[in-house]
Amino acid sequence: MAPVPITRYAQLAAQPWKNGQGITRTLCGDSTGIDDSWTWKISIAEITGIQPYSRYPGVRRGQVALGPGSVDLVVNGRNVLLPVEGTIVFEGEDDVSATPSSEGFLDLNVMGRPQQVGAIGGNRGLSGRQLPRI
Repeated sequence: MAPVPITRYAQLAAQPWKNGQGITRTLCGDSTGIDDSWTWKISIAEITGIQPYSRYPGVRRGQVALGPGSVDLVVNGRNVLLPVEGTIVFEGEDDVSATPSSEGFLDLNVMGRPQQVGAIGGNRGLSGRQLPRI
């Protein structure tokens, strides 16, 4: 088996969010580099204040809070506190905004089009515990 290459966060190119309200760095995916021409991708987003998330109709989104600190999410009007390593799954059509408790907050995002790549996240995490589902 070939060794897995190490990707350093600082080496990833910063890209604006679809809505222009934040910055993300794509770790991997199947993008052709043209707009939303991907079926799945994994990225790290920087949350720097109250930020609305971009909408992605037809996409299921999973998020893991990397920290530092927690992040307060509002998903379709419902408040959800996500601690470090906390996870959540929601739909790309959902109305989501985030407010981090600390400067420099990062989150890991897994996004996919279920009709093309299968289920993302489901409702159980890798540990088998129930994930918050909005």
